[in-house]
Amino acid sequence: MTRGACFLLVGLVLAVGVTPAPGVAQLLSPGRLAVAHADLEGIRNCTECHQLGKAGVSAERCVACHTEIGTRVARGSGYHATVEADACASCHQEHLGTDFHLVRFDTTSFDHTEVGFGLDLSHAAVACRDCHAQNKVRDPLVLARKTDAGALARTYLGLPTECAGCHRDESPHGDQFGAQACAECHDAGDWESASAFDHARTDFPLDGLHAGVDCADCHGTGATARYEGLPAAACSDCHADPHDGAMEGTCSGCHDTGGWHALR
Repeated sequence: MTRGACFLLVGLVLAVGVTPAPGVAQLLSPGRLAVAHADLEGIRNCTECHQLGKAGVSAERCVACHTEIGTRVARGSGYHATVEADACASCHQEHLGTDFHLVRFDTTSFDHTEVGFGLDLSHAAVACRDCHAQNKVRDPLVLARKTDAGALARTYLGLPTECAGCHRDESPHGDQFGAQACAECHDAGDWESASAFDHARTDFPLDGLHAGVDCADCHGTGATARYEGLPAAACSDCHADPHDGAMEGTCSGCHDTGGWHALR
């Protein structure tokens, strides 16, 4: 039977609403569908994925069902937005048996820059599932789809890309910096070093002995650390007055940050 005859037979079957004989059904279908698509098994469901008269699967029908993928492609985000529009079946082959895994790729050779989020510094040494864990999935469509399919623990979709999406519980800042991006002070290396932060951009540039003081000595550590609104208008905001108020004027009238014992 030619391909054209097969499609004609499918059209007739669907039109008259009859169930084909087992031999005909096997001829039309090259094999059983994977478990994830088990509800699409049967001749009446062919056009859920295939278009009559056209070979292969319809990518448009794939994303119409897999809205968690379609919406990401539409906004140009994630890996699927980088592949050819009709390439679904080149990676996700079907009719290869109920136990066939539809998502198959080598995590050891995968280029993470293709998803728009390159792995550098400490991120490069993290195991895939340390980040791609079900408790970190934020995309509501991915959450709904993969939860219904019982595949939330297996998906690689739906993670946030902003730092706070994964590291909010590790931040000592709370809401001190509002919508300010973490990357303005930190990179993906060592959070504590704040390598991108420049104290000279603040209202209190560090000079003299202040330049060698550890951040925690002034700002504190952990949940009580304070980086915004720290009083620093007067030396006495941080330093006890050894003169007990006996000296008039300000500390800077006699001292500078080079050391208390070096008088002006």
